[in-house]
Amino acid sequence: MFEILEQVMLYLPMQTMLLAAGVCTRWRDVSRDSRAIRRALFLEPVPIEPLGYMDWEFDAKDHYQAFWELTDNPERNKPICGELGLKTHVRYLAHWGRTRTDVNKYRVFVNPLLAKLFPILSPTGTWNGPDIPPGMQNREASWRKMLLTQPPVALIFIKCSRVERVWELHMLHTFHTDSPVSGLSGRHLWHRLGGESKRMWITGSEHWEEYRGAEDLERIIIEEGDA
Repeated sequence: MFEILEQVMLYLPMQTMLLAAGVCTRWRDVSRDSRAIRRALFLEPVPIEPLGYMDWEFDAKDHYQAFWELTDNPERNKPICGELGLKTHVRYLAHWGRTRTDVNKYRVFVNPLLAKLFPILSPTGTWNGPDIPPGMQNREASWRKMLLTQPPVALIFIKCSRVERVWELHMLHTFHTDSPVSGLSGRHLWHRLGGESKRMWITGSEHWEEYRGAEDLERIIIEEGDA
């Protein structure tokens, strides 16, 4: 019976799947104990190490040293000499990954439920301080435990407007938590955004893809020849 209910729930839209846990104790138990369902609800990471936004301009400013201390990265600490002897790195395409060279290796799916709460997670979305959604103070809300993406991301760069045509950069990561390689969750994002009055946006969110269902979790690794 467990397997049958699990397959039924995995075909449900994400919002319905989340609500199904309240139907009865059997549905609740399946929702709680099924790893596949928890991953489909972004409550548990897929078995891929958390990613970060790889951008050579941030790389040249040594923004990835803490991230690479936690990853097996063969390209770490290989700067080349730029103009006037300045330390820089080989230019590469910006992407979500774990190294400078794993371009086009991963599809990253954004959590659709969190994207409704936090428009900053959408490809062209921003955060505007006064637009605080309801329910943010509920410490028991399920969105707090949900991952921002699948596969999880452990490092994002948030830009915010300071004055006209000038912006500042902030890093949001999990490097100094009890689980340093864990993915960022709704709780992490709200802790950073809550109370901010500046216009803010996530660098690289335009590369995230829309999540349509559990089957997308089988498409994260991009195979050679994939469109």
